[in-house]
Amino acid sequence: MCRHIKAWPVFPASGVVFTYLPMRGEVDLRPLIATAPHLRWAIPRVVDSPLPHLVFHEYDPDHLVLHRYGMLEPDAALPVVESEHADLILVPGLAFTRRGFRLGYGGGYYDRLLSEPGHALTLGACFQALLLEELTHEPHDVPVDFLVTEELGVSDTRGV
Repeated sequence: MCRHIKAWPVFPASGVVFTYLPMRGEVDLRPLIATAPHLRWAIPRVVDSPLPHLVFHEYDPDHLVLHRYGMLEPDAALPVVESEHADLILVPGLAFTRRGFRLGYGGGYYDRLLSEPGHALTLGACFQALLLEELTHEPHDVPVDFLVTEELGVSDTRGV
């Protein structure tokens, strides 16, 4: 999947890329970071108060901490990168549909991020075996714009 993303014309033209560090079952895109050091990378930190949300910080592999949910996240002291600066947001999920709806761990963190006005292009990463025809989704669920699988490469989900 990293090879497909790297070959996608949108990727090298993105100055700021929001990505994630995987939790169990999610696609691991960390090798992509190493292949594109010229891009500015940011990763999320879970913040629970006052409302649960994600704060993105500059990626520094030497300053990661283990979150209670089991994933690595940036140290809170690292510089914050505001969401309006993102050109591309790589979105995790346990499963996706061809229309870009996702199944996550249920916290709504990415739905809140993606519902912000004027967000960047979004690319969901999913194993082909977990690309489903349908998933139950709520009116507040926000589909990704594009999807990548190991078999299909990058595909546009808008208008599907």
